[in-house]
Amino acid sequence: MKKIVPAVLMLLFTVTAIAQDKQSLQQKAREMYEVTVNNDYDKILDYTYPKIFELVPREQMKEILSSLFNSPELEVTILDTPPEFTYGDIKKINDGYYCLVQHNLSMKMVFAEKIAVDQQAVLVQGMKKAMATDKVTFDEKENAITIHKRAEMIAVSDSYTVNKWSFANNNKEQGNFMNMLFSEAVINELGL
Repeated sequence: MKKIVPAVLMLLFTVTAIAQDKQSLQQKAREMYEVTVNNDYDKILDYTYPKIFELVPREQMKEILSSLFNSPELEVTILDTPPEFTYGDIKKINDGYYCLVQHNLSMKMVFAEKIAVDQQAVLVQGMKKAMATDKVTFDEKENAITIHKRAEMIAVSDSYTVNKWSFANNNKEQGNFMNMLFSEAVINELGL
């Protein structure tokens, strides 16, 4: 009996710690989504996995974000839709914690130059492929594409984040980029 009580207490402590950690993850994911919808580039970068800045400096990343969302040729808006988050298991891998987080992502791209009628279907098909979704439509009146998809982020809590949750987009098309960010163990365990 004396051995069972400490084991039960340890189990309760572990379950409570994981539940609290999941709560902080859920809160950070909501905050990340809100700053993304608001195009707050500095805040987006505050929630971004800091190891990324070893590959692309923070200021350069901010310039890239700004140019993507505010170019003279194209205006991109992240639409404020219910994210409907789903969370995978929180996995301890080496000295960090990782979790795959999926959410709805809707965006609208308004083109400055009129897209010719014969190019609209080509553009839609190209965006379907590039964004890995079939939910792409073209609105001729607005000269805009609207995209709806399930996006996936990798939540990370490790020494780079000072053990706080941060995020990296899981772009499967960018396998080499993922190899530069994460160890082989993380890639294999998360199925990246």
